[in-house]
Amino acid sequence: MHGLAQIRRLVTLTFVLVATGLGAQAQRQPFEHLNITSTGSLGLGYSRASSDSTAGSTLGFSGSGSLNGSYYHPNFISFNVQPYYNHSKNNAGFDTLFTDKGFDASANFFSGSRLPFYLGFAKQYSAVGQVGLPELGNLTTNGRGQAFTAGGSLLLDQLPTITFAYSRGSNNSTLVGTDEHSEGSSQHLNLGASYKLAGFDLRAFATRQDTENRVPSFFGTGITESSGDGTSYGVSAMHRIPMNGSASASWTRHNYQTLTNDYDSRGTSDNLAAGATFAPFTKLTFSTDFRYTTDLDYALLRETGITPFAGLKSDVDSSSVGVNNFASLTLTKHISINGYLTHQWQNYLDREINLTQYGGNVRFNYARPLFGSLYFSVGLVDTATQEGNQGLGFVTNAGFNKMFGRWDTSADFSYSQQVNTLAAIYTTSSYNFGGGVRRKFNDALWWGFRATESRSGLTTDKGSSNHSESVATNVRWGRYSASGSYSQSAGRSVLTLDGTLTATPAAGLFDREFTLYNGRSYSIGASTTPVPRMTLLAHYSWVKSDTLTPKLYSLNQGTRFTTQFDYKMRKLSLRGGYSRVNQSISAASQRSGMLNSFYIGIYRWFEVF
Repeated sequence: MHGLAQIRRLVTLTFVLVATGLGAQAQRQPFEHLNITSTGSLGLGYSRASSDSTAGSTLGFSGSGSLNGSYYHPNFISFNVQPYYNHSKNNAGFDTLFTDKGFDASANFFSGSRLPFYLGFAKQYSAVGQVGLPELGNLTTNGRGQAFTAGGSLLLDQLPTITFAYSRGSNNSTLVGTDEHSEGSSQHLNLGASYKLAGFDLRAFATRQDTENRVPSFFGTGITESSGDGTSYGVSAMHRIPMNGSASASWTRHNYQTLTNDYDSRGTSDNLAAGATFAPFTKLTFSTDFRYTTDLDYALLRETGITPFAGLKSDVDSSSVGVNNFASLTLTKHISINGYLTHQWQNYLDREINLTQYGGNVRFNYARPLFGSLYFSVGLVDTATQEGNQGLGFVTNAGFNKMFGRWDTSADFSYSQQVNTLAAIYTTSSYNFGGGVRRKFNDALWWGFRATESRSGLTTDKGSSNHSESVATNVRWGRYSASGSYSQSAGRSVLTLDGTLTATPAAGLFDREFTLYNGRSYSIGASTTPVPRMTLLAHYSWVKSDTLTPKLYSLNQGTRFTTQFDYKMRKLSLRGGYSRVNQSISAASQRSGMLNSFYIGIYRWFEVF
């Protein structure tokens, strides 16, 4: 009965869409300035899905489309609608485990006027997603969501230019095979203004954001619900000065609040800055700036781009005053020299710190067809406080690319030690390196391989480091291709407001309940086109990880196997496939689950009008 009811709904929807299209054609005369084009694909398919506790099959329609149009002129009114049902949203493929359902719609009004604005709305009734650990393959989710957007500008002569943007969205998802789910909602408002007066470039802005989130309990933080809001506003001014320079000044204020369980994290961070840049000669540039910042924990968050789910760890007042000076000299087209001198006065965690840091580096880059390309830079950093010299640090970057016969090789390396963060009592050290090789054996056969490793940490905080390693290879021989990869990562992470674990060595500085993570994953895949217009592919992935907090330990494992085929016959396509997901999460109340899905269907591409 459910299948018949679904078919009736689909037939009704199809009839309405066709009738709407025919009606638009029949009434073209009264709306002679209405221009519409529409394309899409429509299909009939059979699917069957089974899990540990249920099983079922469905016969129904599926498809996707795109409706584009304008009225009178595209700069007057233009619009686009893209519905999809039991079909991949981007038409690039399909997934037999879950089939996307939803639509995207947008419209632009008066694009060529002084008051352009736009509206948009998107809704997903079912969509595949992922959640997991940094740098690893992730566990599979199924969810839904929607989003509304609006924005525009006010462009008037001899008056400030005004811009605005608003968005509101919500989403929820469930981990396949478990009862673990996450949900969230957010809304953002951005206002801006700019004006030129007597050579000054004047700008102002104001933003407001509100969020509510719930995350799966297997993350182990003991905090599953969080809400927050924040308001930011500021002004800035810039003016050209002699010697090809410019001077600027700005002030911003950020008010924030995060509520997690019974904990309330709130505060205000101010930033006042002024600076100047000038180039007395073509190859010589100087710059200097002054900055005053309050609430260094929040400022450090903005510097890293991380918003912790649990709010800030510290409510201690803190502030910083800094003066920074930079100089750059280009000696030749291959060599340049840079130097800097900075001084900071900080009050952080009940400590008063006076810190001076200075250093320089030499950069070299060279590229010739015979020798390939090479670049490197090396620099020294010296840091001193009122307690004495803190030691010498290094900053190095290098890269190389060269063809050796048919072997295309590349390598890169970067290293930094004792580089100061915004919170002056902490310095960071990190290194990243990688290399790859590609070989074209003949017109039909080529092979590639690449490996990377990265590590970062706080020099003064043992156990804060994060590291990740990965290798990947791929080969193509005529109509056949195959690929494989392996990766592993471990370290300290922060659960962010969007429900993901984000690796950062600074997790312990501003998160009350950071998560230790450790995991590894691998994947293999293959595809072929045995005959023209036919594509066959298969992919398998495996991931295993564990997370640890003072409150919970969770061992997580997941596998996913997918096969697909696609055969095109003029405007018809025959598509099918099989997917299998098996996941287990020891910390979840429903610890494991398996889901199988099979699908086969036929599609036809069409152009309505």
